[in-house]
Amino acid sequence: MNWEMLENHMLRICVQNQNRFKNEDMGEILLPLMRLDVDVDNRMWKDLRKKCQNPTQESGYLQLRTRFTKQTKKLTILVIKAQDLLRSSLIGPPDTFVRVEVIQNEKRIDRKATKIVKRTKDPLYKEAFSFTLGVSLEEIKYTTIEITVYAKEKLFGSAALGQVILGYGSTEESELRHWSLTMREYGKEFTKWHSLMPLQDKDSS
Repeated sequence: MNWEMLENHMLRICVQNQNRFKNEDMGEILLPLMRLDVDVDNRMWKDLRKKCQNPTQESGYLQLRTRFTKQTKKLTILVIKAQDLLRSSLIGPPDTFVRVEVIQNEKRIDRKATKIVKRTKDPLYKEAFSFTLGVSLEEIKYTTIEITVYAKEKLFGSAALGQVILGYGSTEESELRHWSLTMREYGKEFTKWHSLMPLQDKDSS
C-alpha cells in the first residue's frame, strides 16, 4: 500500500474488559493513518470514545462546501444545509444553527455561527465563513475544524445534535476525503454531505 492510499484508511483500537462471562467494550480509538509520521515512533494520549455500532442512524446530515487559498492561507467554509435532524423537543421540529470553530495547538482561535433557522428538520443555512489558518504548514497540518449543529432550546440553552470534524482529528471517511481534496487542490471548491456524529464528552452551550 503506497502513502497516497492511506488517506482514507483508519486504525481502530478497541479496549475491552475481559471477564469470565463476556468481553465488555470499554471504548475505542480511531486513528487516521495519514496523520501518523511513518519515520518516527508515534506516541500520544487519546481519549477513549464510546463504541457505537451505528452512531449516525438518527443524527442527520450536513452539507458543506470548502475552498483553501494557498497564497493567503484562507479557508472558506460554506454551510449549505442539513437534513433529517433529530427533533429536540416534544412540540415540533428544532430551531437550529451551526457553529464553526477553528482549533490549533489545542486552542480555539476563532468561532463563527450561522443564524437560527426555525422549526424544520431540513434547515437551509447558506452562510459562508472565512478563516486564516496560520503562516506555517505545520500549523495547517494540525488544524481542526469543528462544525456542530445545535438546537436552540427556550429553557435549557442550546443542545448539540451532531458534529462534523475536518482536518486534524477527523475519523470519518467523508471527513478525511473532503479535507484531503481541499488541502491538495488549492483554489477549488469541494461540496460534500457528511453524517453528523455524536459529540464526545462535550458540554452543550
